[in-house]
Amino acid sequence: DDTRGLSVLLSWLKVLNDNKVQTQGDLLFVGNVGEEELGNLRGMKAIFRDHLDIDGMVGLEPAADGTVLILGTGSHRYEVSFKGPGGHSYGAFGQVPSAIHGMGRAIAKIAEVRTPSFPKTTFTVGTVGGGTSVNTIAPDARMAIDIRSDDMGSLLETEKKILAT
Repeated sequence: DDTRGLSVLLSWLKVLNDNKVQTQGDLLFVGNVGEEELGNLRGMKAIFRDHLDIDGMVGLEPAADGTVLILGTGSHRYEVSFKGPGGHSYGAFGQVPSAIHGMGRAIAKIAEVRTPSFPKTTFTVGTVGGGTSVNTIAPDARMAIDIRSDDMGSLLETEKKILAT
């Protein structure tokens, strides 16, 4: 979607320049960075942090032909870490907790969270990792969580439920 959006952005610039369009104010054309994963929209956040005088925004995002999207979807992302003492899977069995087992319990509880069907609100545990070997009680584990909604209130309510797990 980024290549398509950049192509449209450059086409808009060409059309404005070719037609010598004069605007009442300045136009700021921006190519975003840090959108996905834990980049957490850092590029767009920096633009709005550094340019407090922005009156409006048009974001380019792919949609079906002939479609104009009229709202933005908010997202909050987290990387959650679990720590434990670790140990040998046979020698320390039953004596120390596994960080991966704890994370697994948290993921199961997160999967039980219910969201409204409208406004559209979603979440996922998108990546997991941890441990050191197959015969080790894991001393560490981590998961990345993505929460999205077309409504800030619903996003915050879902986030609250997920973080409570």
